Amino acid sequence: MRYIECRNLRMNQIQIFLCAAECGNFTAAAEQMHVTQPMVSKTIRTLEQELGILLFRKSHGKPCLTPAGRELRIYWNNMMELFEMSISNAHAVQEARQVPLRIGLGMSCDRPDIRSQLEVLGQKVPSLNLIYECGSMAGLLERVAQAHLDLTLCSGHLLPSAQRHRLRSRLLVDTPLAVFLPESHPLAARPHLTFADFSGEPFIAYSPEADPDYWELLNTLAAEAGFCPKIGCYVKDELSFRINLEQGRGVVLADRGTLAVPGIRQVVLEGTSCGLYLVWDGENENPALEQLLKIL
Repeated sequence: MRYIECRNLRMNQIQIFLCAAECGNFTAAAEQMHVTQPMVSKTIRTLEQELGILLFRKSHGKPCLTPAGRELRIYWNNMMELFEMSISNAHAVQEARQVPLRIGLGMSCDRPDIRSQLEVLGQKVPSLNLIYECGSMAGLLERVAQAHLDLTLCSGHLLPSAQRHRLRSRLLVDTPLAVFLPESHPLAARPHLTFADFSGEPFIAYSPEADPDYWELLNTLAAEAGFCPKIGCYVKDELSFRINLEQGRGVVLADRGTLAVPGIRQVVLEGTSCGLYLVWDGENENPALEQLLKIL
């Protein structure tokens, strides 16, 4: 990679190249860019020298993009669209028309009740520019603590981590814990199950490194039920729960709403409470966050 040459690229060089690629004619590109035709030709030659890439070749007397030129055109078109969008968004923020609010969802994005709340929210406050990010709940919580996200939805078992980061929280949905297993599992046919009934089953679980709060929860419940949990496999995020569960790698302990999908039975653990929480940094001064919290 020619780092020095890339850093020396100028915006007008990129714009002239894209215009020439669109027009298929240097003269037409010169007219559209309000420069001379020799200027377009010189810019293309300079770009080719700086990048070490042949961008155009002559075909029937007309400039034609090379395969390398077509590849560059695709990426530079996308780059220019993002560049223009960033300026437009910055103007919107400055004029207080739209303030972006970045929300972490984790596996909760698959929950119908959460999706409906998000849709209602978008209808109530169209001025909010809601940007969603998925990932593991523990990872999203870290991103809130690092100010990369304004707000995240997380399982109640992560509240100790939120408190360690001095983040604020609010209960959104109060639900108990449950054990999930495929309907084809032998235990699924039994009408009444307790956590102790899963003593011989492998658990699909977060590793102690990925989510120490989850690990502590699993071991605490197992100790109360009189067994040490057997681990079928470790995973990093909630989506991996579902995939490994469907493949018969074990059972899953999670919030009741986490894996409410066809083909999976949930055994609710009576007397437990986990829930789904909103978590944010109390020192976050994003006005959109304050507006959102008043509505939810």
